[in-house]
Amino acid sequence: MSSESDPSSSSSSDSSAAWSPPSGSDGAPAPASAPTDSSPYVPPADANPYAPPADANPYAPPVAGANPYAAPADPYAPPTGPYAQTGAYPPPAAPGYPVGAPAAWGQGYWNGPPPPPQGTNGLAITSLVLGILGFGCFLWVLGLGFGIGALGQIRRRPQRGKGLAVAGIVLSCLWGLLIIGMAGVFVAKGDFDDIGSTTNVFSLEPGDCVQERTEEQGKVVQRFTVVSCSEPHHGEVFGSVPVPGYEGKGAAYPGETVLQDTISKGCVGRQYEYAADYVAVPRGVDVTTLYPDRASWRSGGKRFGLCVFESTEALTRTLRQDITAATAEQRGYLDASTELNQVVDQWPLDEPEDATPGVYQDWARRLIGAAETEKSRLNGVPWSDGTRAKVAPLQAELDQVIVHAEKIRKGTDPHLLADESMELEDLLRGPADTKLRDALKLPTSAPDLRPATV
Repeated sequence: MSSESDPSSSSSSDSSAAWSPPSGSDGAPAPASAPTDSSPYVPPADANPYAPPADANPYAPPVAGANPYAAPADPYAPPTGPYAQTGAYPPPAAPGYPVGAPAAWGQGYWNGPPPPPQGTNGLAITSLVLGILGFGCFLWVLGLGFGIGALGQIRRRPQRGKGLAVAGIVLSCLWGLLIIGMAGVFVAKGDFDDIGSTTNVFSLEPGDCVQERTEEQGKVVQRFTVVSCSEPHHGEVFGSVPVPGYEGKGAAYPGETVLQDTISKGCVGRQYEYAADYVAVPRGVDVTTLYPDRASWRSGGKRFGLCVFESTEALTRTLRQDITAATAEQRGYLDASTELNQVVDQWPLDEPEDATPGVYQDWARRLIGAAETEKSRLNGVPWSDGTRAKVAPLQAELDQVIVHAEKIRKGTDPHLLADESMELEDLLRGPADTKLRDALKLPTSAPDLRPATV
């Protein structure tokens, strides 16, 4: 039947005809007819999906006013509509949001103005005050600590006082540097009187009694424990001796030999100023001299020597003698015999055959002068009748001392010097001197005539 025509013949006959849209359509083009199984799909010649648009010229110059290097638009940029941030202060509420509700996307949060400072920090004020008064009782240490603590609090709290805290820290540090520097200078010079319970050797003064023994001469750094002279002690300071010609800070070190000789001779005189009666000094007590070593001298320390009575056994009394408590006759005798006692204390230590030439001769010359001085001074003392009879034998004994000392002064033979020295040992402070002392009620026990003092 004509109404039931062959589909294949209809499709082939109509394939060349263009597809017409149905009525009422918007005029969109119809898709191309699907290929048959016998014919593969061939895209239209102008349907290249990779071809650039016909009106897109890649070499065309840019449009006037356009920036060819402009960054592409940010796809995540906030909207520019009614929810955009206006920049007002404070920002208005977004449309549709109640007051106090979270702000719209892109608006951010406003925390309000910072709180006003809540006064001045107390630690900062304390640090400044302690920094000003930092020297007393080491307050600078507290000032430094309070200043550091104040800075930490000011960072966490809305408070004033940062400048005060910094000033307190600076002042405290300056005090600390000053005190440490002064301490270093005092230690180098040995001017610290007390460190613990001990005293620097060159801070000792005549009349100080010390527990320790010096053990050897020339010690400088050693420290002593000063005690009352009524307590057990081994040493007692009785004088100090300057070093003539070496007092200035720029003076060169004179050497131990010069120091020992100078200070030892000076201590002989100081001994009779401190203890006028040589017999009153107990046996076993020697004289020790202390003087600066080279290191102490270069550091600018004390440049003088000390004279110390040192005992092998502990003493419980002072060796100082109050000459004002003596009678007129006792003071007259002690004053007359002091010079001779000093020369005897400097008896040459070496034997005549080992001594330096001239040492015995020089000592004998000084001995003669001291004996003559004593004879003269004994004549000037207002003796009582009972005591005057004891003075003449002593003066005769001194004449014999002068005779034997004159032989030593003129002699050079070591054997002669040795023999005459033995004669002097028997005459010096011999029987006549002992009887006069007994009449004056003074001690009569004679000490060793060769004291190991110089």
